[in-house]
Amino acid sequence: MELGLNGKTALVTGASMGLGRAIAKSLASEGVRVLAVSRTEEMLLTLQREVAADGGERLEYLVQDFVAVDGPQAIYRGARAALGQIDILVKCWREPSAVNFCNRR
Repeated sequence: MELGLNGKTALVTGASMGLGRAIAKSLASEGVRVLAVSRTEEMLLTLQREVAADGGERLEYLVQDFVAVDGPQAIYRGARAALGQIDILVKCWREPSAVNFCNRR
């Protein structure tokens, strides 16, 4: 399905399994540059390989626990370094707390 997202960037948390993983794969297949974030490097590496095998946009990943003391800041810094700007933010972790990524330095 063509969604007109080619060339956009996305930060997807909780990307190692479930809905987060499916969203990361779908965005990459639409030509979105994705930074996938999760605590589990092995699962992120598998996701990266699957996206490459499917011919999607290159998916990068960051191993980080969002609920760690510096988690949100580390994710924001990693996303800015990997993507430059963040066009799409997908929050797929179980904790319901909101974070303002724009004010993280």
